[in-house]
Amino acid sequence: MAALGEALQETTRILAKKYSLNRSEIDSWLQEIDTSLTDIDAFCPAVLRSTTYFCSEDSRYRNIDASCNNLHHPTRGTARFPFKRLIAPQYSDGISKPRQGWDDFPLPSARTVSFHAHRDVARDSHHGLAFMFAAWGQLVDHDLTLTAETKESGTRKDIQCCLGAEHPNCMPLQVPFNDPFYKHHNQHCINFLRSLAGVRENCKLGSRVQTNSLTSYIDANFVYGSSPALAAKLREHRGGCLKVLPLFKDLGLKPLLPLKTEQPDDGCIRPHRDLYCYLAGDNRVNEQLALGVLHTIFVREHNRIAHELSVVNPHWSDEQIYQESRHLLSAMVQHITYNEFLPRLLGKQTMQKYGLELKRYGYADEYDPYVDATIPAAFGTAAFRFGHSLLPKSMERWSVTHKFIASRRFSEMFQQPYDLNKPGWLDQYLVGMINQAALPMDDAITSQVTNHLFQEPTHDYGKDLASINLQRAREHGVPSYSEFREFCNLPPINTWSSLLKSLDNSTVIRYQDLYSFPQDIDLWSAGVSEIPIGDSLIGPTFSCIIARTFRDLKKGDRFWHENSASPTGFTLAQLQEIRKVKLSRVLCDNADDLITIQPWALEMPNDDTNSRVSCNSRLLEGINFDHWREKDPWGQQTLASSPDPWNPPQSLTSSPDPWVSSHSRPLSAHYKPTPPAQPKPNLQIEVSYSPQVSYTPLETSEKTEINVTSTYTPLESLFVHQISTKKPLTDKYGFYSSTHAPPSSVSTYTSVDISSPHSPSVQSDTSYSSHKPDVTVEPLSSTYATYTSYIPIKDTEHDVPSSSYTSINTISSTFSPNKHYMTSHKDNYSPHKDSYGSATHVSSHLEINRQPELDPYLLENVQFLVHAIAANKSAHIIQTDHRVQGYH
Repeated sequence: MAALGEALQETTRILAKKYSLNRSEIDSWLQEIDTSLTDIDAFCPAVLRSTTYFCSEDSRYRNIDASCNNLHHPTRGTARFPFKRLIAPQYSDGISKPRQGWDDFPLPSARTVSFHAHRDVARDSHHGLAFMFAAWGQLVDHDLTLTAETKESGTRKDIQCCLGAEHPNCMPLQVPFNDPFYKHHNQHCINFLRSLAGVRENCKLGSRVQTNSLTSYIDANFVYGSSPALAAKLREHRGGCLKVLPLFKDLGLKPLLPLKTEQPDDGCIRPHRDLYCYLAGDNRVNEQLALGVLHTIFVREHNRIAHELSVVNPHWSDEQIYQESRHLLSAMVQHITYNEFLPRLLGKQTMQKYGLELKRYGYADEYDPYVDATIPAAFGTAAFRFGHSLLPKSMERWSVTHKFIASRRFSEMFQQPYDLNKPGWLDQYLVGMINQAALPMDDAITSQVTNHLFQEPTHDYGKDLASINLQRAREHGVPSYSEFREFCNLPPINTWSSLLKSLDNSTVIRYQDLYSFPQDIDLWSAGVSEIPIGDSLIGPTFSCIIARTFRDLKKGDRFWHENSASPTGFTLAQLQEIRKVKLSRVLCDNADDLITIQPWALEMPNDDTNSRVSCNSRLLEGINFDHWREKDPWGQQTLASSPDPWNPPQSLTSSPDPWVSSHSRPLSAHYKPTPPAQPKPNLQIEVSYSPQVSYTPLETSEKTEINVTSTYTPLESLFVHQISTKKPLTDKYGFYSSTHAPPSSVSTYTSVDISSPHSPSVQSDTSYSSHKPDVTVEPLSSTYATYTSYIPIKDTEHDVPSSSYTSINTISSTFSPNKHYMTSHKDNYSPHKDSYGSATHVSSHLEINRQPELDPYLLENVQFLVHAIAANKSAHIIQTDHRVQGYH
């Protein structure tokens, strides 16, 4: 694909020269050319053709490469898709040459900017964030971005440009002869290669683009990979589990990641040929030990989830367990990122401004197929590299009793994760990550990454991460800091003094010594130097870029965990379990011997707001996997965890639950009697879907239709009452009920049909077959909301004594936001021992009252009540364990 990218780039150059196109015309006019009508079409890879994909909206699970997430644009956000642009690129030639300064003035060398503007100085942490915060940020970054790199074919080793290698992508960083550090090691060059040239969707022409090798969505691809081949290689193909290395099984310790035996030198420094690094969904797992620790924890978490799902659903196949475990783990990563990480990074005001806050209850349903969730180039090459400022010099090991043991410099561990091969050390590094403070967010960068990055064991020097950040953005054509200030509607940078509004005085003075014009300052350099705004950790420019990106990732992801759409969504009960997830719970579940931890693992422990608690504390409540249990038609759980909830796997014998319609598809239940071998027939239930009903939220002020079906079986005096709705009688605005409504409420109607599978001539005191009584709907604003239907019934054909006539005067379902379930007999209310609700009964009057512990709009639906009224007997409830969906 890189060769095609270079060819398209050269074609663009020829056309631009021939027709004297300026920079804006290169990307606007040339992209209008339909290359499918040219010779280019023969070389355009299928993965970049929007017409290649035949997407199905019925798939519950993501494709591993993220294709078909957006059904209108199947390639958007997929692995090997180019980064998008927030601002048009600023290549010096308009096509591919790295950015230059104002009026094509040369920019200062990246190493010079790194040393003078981002030198290592002594500083103390003051924000209360643990090193775990920086590690989680890097893990999320590795879930979202990986620019396709130029490597040796076959071995995947680095091409050594500083040693004379000739390659068109060689762009080594020149080190000044008087460099205060490298001059002592006689080094005047830092190896650097350009990212591979990417290819646009449908192989369109235009300026150079870069390829993101990962999926753009938050989907835990650091666990599973972003290609089918890697995903298959990581799987055990038994029990839905991932491969692991049970190195210390005899010691009772949990397994490690599998070893990387293919292309073992790729991203791994191996002092000996018998040493191997780890294999994971992202190849950078071995960059530093904090990544190795978190990768191991989340592979263990996947396998733990797989085990729990296999316990509640022992009939599930390996594939189904794997996919549902992946589906759930992805949701957990999303929840931790938006619930714990982003609020501490961006602050409450920015979270609210960009709609990044998660809902506490109910569904969000904010998916917009017109939102492009593709990662922006400025995010990957600059803004989300803010965390490099937070890195300390070393990584600490602590005991499970939270006592400091030792520390080790990062330069000794880059791409050398071998400490994790020592029993108990993974726990020690993990506990260190939640006890060691991250450094302040400012322009200072530790020398461990500016002088010793990826340092070989035989050398005393390495690469410079700050220089690489600057050079990477320049060769990607990422515009300057001042351009992004304008893009984010911030005060412009026209003079040196205008910088004082966002940078401190000493920083501005250093920039004056480095750059010819203030408009030349590199985005990453000024971004990490900006004065933070409000309760944010970062300044306004990076806040703008990062918040926009995570907004698009939330609203542009069809599989976002808060969406209710069938079949990708979770049930409300499952969603409430996901909302309980904390990173601290995940760490407790998957460490070997962790005993106590602070509830908010990204923050330092303190006695006021984040004191340590036991891993068994109720503050760290775990997921209840009973909500993933498939049940027979008499249960409550839907087939939410089936690959297709509407078409369960053939190996399953259970049917969709007729009592719960959690996927906005109406259910209607019909009773079919078997030929009676005895006077009293046995009844079997069949489930069919009824598309004739509809639901409209209150805000539209349109009609809501409710289909009520009542079936009477005279021989058993069995009465079945059902409310069937296309969407549950709840939405994000609250629960809707048919009680006395205010004038502003929405009018609707109820149709009731009386029929008997045994006799065509069941009559009622009042014929409801064509009558549509007025019913009103309103949000729940008082203590109780009641649905009531009046259905008096008599059997006139069968010889049934009058004493056995069944008269159901009132059937109601009552809900309350109070925290106790209530049962009722007429107007007498009293608490009931059953925490899931129950019912009382009499022969002629029956009410069932269910009160959710959570807010009413958590109730996923109001389905139907099944009541058996036996002749000359009191009423009894066939379904006695009717749990309210969404309750926990």
